[in-house]
Amino acid sequence: MDKQVGAMDGSYATMPDSLDGDPMDDQTSLEMYKRVLETCEAEYDGLTRIFQILDSKAQATAATAGVFLAAAFAFVRDLRGKTAPPAVYTSIFVASLSLLLVAVFFALLATWIQHLMSRPTVEFVRKLIIDLVTKEGSEAIGSRATGFFGDETREWIPALQRMRIVVRRKGRFVAYSQLSLLLSLVCVSALTITYVIRGD
Repeated sequence: MDKQVGAMDGSYATMPDSLDGDPMDDQTSLEMYKRVLETCEAEYDGLTRIFQILDSKAQATAATAGVFLAAAFAFVRDLRGKTAPPAVYTSIFVASLSLLLVAVFFALLATWIQHLMSRPTVEFVRKLIIDLVTKEGSEAIGSRATGFFGDETREWIPALQRMRIVVRRKGRFVAYSQLSLLLSLVCVSALTITYVIRGD
């Protein structure tokens, strides 16, 4: 009977069972399953590294935006009791301050996403091994080992699918945060240029 093997995109391809009594077919099937498992492990490690990089970027963006926010509030405090600035200055300053708050908001959302899907647990793999070595019947050991790798592969696929979703969501939040921070800096630059040109 053929087995359904999960692919990296979540689809499933049919991988035939080995032919009992033919060691070459058993070995070929095992190598194919091992290759799939190696790919799953490599993708998991890669997604984990991307997740950690995004986490560091989110924290750095939040810290940078926080510094600018502190400076903005200090600037507002110094303006108390002084003549109100022109409306154009106020508008640009409010826009910059709002973008800084948006940047902090999305950065915090990104840092709050901390749930990573775990790889197949030791208990799960141990159970598969026990089932493999204690299975009764005349089925060749190569076929039983193929079933073992197939079961482990099916455990990997949904975990990787969920992990991709988590990493993509975290990446979007980081991108929104960095874009808001960049636009805020553009507003600050525009405010400075306007001040120089007007000579107020």
